[in-house]
Amino acid sequence: YNYTNFYPKLSYTYKFKPNESFRFNYNGSTTAPSIEQLQPIRVNTDPLNIYIGNPGLNQSFRHNFNMGYNFYNVLKERNLWTNLNLNVTQNAFVQYSLVDGFGKRIYQTVNANGVYNMNLYSQYGFKIKALKLGTGFGPVVNVSRYIDFINTVKNITNTSSYGLRMNFDRYVEKKFNFYVGPSFTWNHSHASVNSAANADYWQ
Repeated sequence: YNYTNFYPKLSYTYKFKPNESFRFNYNGSTTAPSIEQLQPIRVNTDPLNIYIGNPGLNQSFRHNFNMGYNFYNVLKERNLWTNLNLNVTQNAFVQYSLVDGFGKRIYQTVNANGVYNMNLYSQYGFKIKALKLGTGFGPVVNVSRYIDFINTVKNITNTSSYGLRMNFDRYVEKKFNFYVGPSFTWNHSHASVNSAANADYWQ
């Protein structure tokens, strides 16, 4: 196998003010399949789980997008930090499984599109002057999708979490340093084939 790779990259930063800016970055990268994933040889060290390589496997390509907005005011002791990160994979490596009536599984790696993950983090910070206490709060979001195949049926697993993070801190030189950062998150997982594995819970 011969691969010719092009790794595109883009970086852009715009400063509204010396203390306020927006940035955007894009990076493309590939992952080549390993020898074990390519060669069509049965690995039967475990008779109930037999792996077979896939000589038709293509390399995967990942698109990474990252953007953020930052602002801080030293005199007023206020700041805002926001970061959004998105990964989308073309020809992602996923698992294809065939399970017979006796529970024996034969599986291999195949390519699939539609795999991604995204996370958002943002925090607004300020100081409560009456208490001399620094504080901050903001949302945390994570969303992802994974794909696999079970007996020729495409299984899509979507997971997501939405939360709120807070923090309080105070620092007195040569005396003490106090920090606490609780977070509250709602988690959701849903599979298109195995609905018994679906879950919703607080963390």
